[in-house]
Amino acid sequence: AVLGMQMGFSVALGAFLMGAIIAESKEAHAIVERIEPIRQMFTAIFFVATGMLLEPALIMTLWKVILMIVALTVIGKIVSCSVGTFLAGYPGAIALPVGLGMAQIGEFSFIIANLGRSSGVTDAALYPIAVAVSSLTTFLTPYLLRSAHPSAAFLARWSPRPLVTFSTFYGAWVSRLATRSSSSDRELRSLVFRLIVYVIVAVSLFLVTWSGVRPLVRMLPVMFPKQSAILQWGV
Repeated sequence: AVLGMQMGFSVALGAFLMGAIIAESKEAHAIVERIEPIRQMFTAIFFVATGMLLEPALIMTLWKVILMIVALTVIGKIVSCSVGTFLAGYPGAIALPVGLGMAQIGEFSFIIANLGRSSGVTDAALYPIAVAVSSLTTFLTPYLLRSAHPSAAFLARWSPRPLVTFSTFYGAWVSRLATRSSSSDRELRSLVFRLIVYVIVAVSLFLVTWSGVRPLVRMLPVMFPKQSAILQWGV
């Protein structure tokens, strides 16, 4: 974390990257057991401090904006994560629960919003909005996960036959690419081809999503400079 700060990044980003590195080490389990009491203590301090920075009056004033961002976050993350999981070769019965489980924004958004507020980049109203959106999406996640399998069964039952056929053939094709043993050159070509397909689909999904979200973004009050451009890449 200190090294990241010295390099010009935030302390939170440095700590996050260090934690990701430690999680992949052989001693990760022993390290987690040793730092678990410290983690619980600082988790309590973090959420208490976050709650003390909330402004209920401001949240009540901006409740329409908060609900709109919650809807955009939940729908956008369900669609993007489900489609991404499906493109990775998993069936819809797995892709949809993954999307529903990823439909929230975490406490890292508090850190980013607070950093923007303290540095003067964003408006002070952004922090309570981020906290409210994170709290609401986190509260909704257990209910979304509970409905994951019934929703997947409903979609499988009512999906158009061409879509089901495409999903079946695509999953079988990705499985063959993953399990097929071939020469190194052919394997490299297949990986490059898959990468190109993923890039094309990701760019297309971004353009379609932004085209639909742009009118809603224009309805939001301006809370920080270059808001439209930031939300565009955030979506």
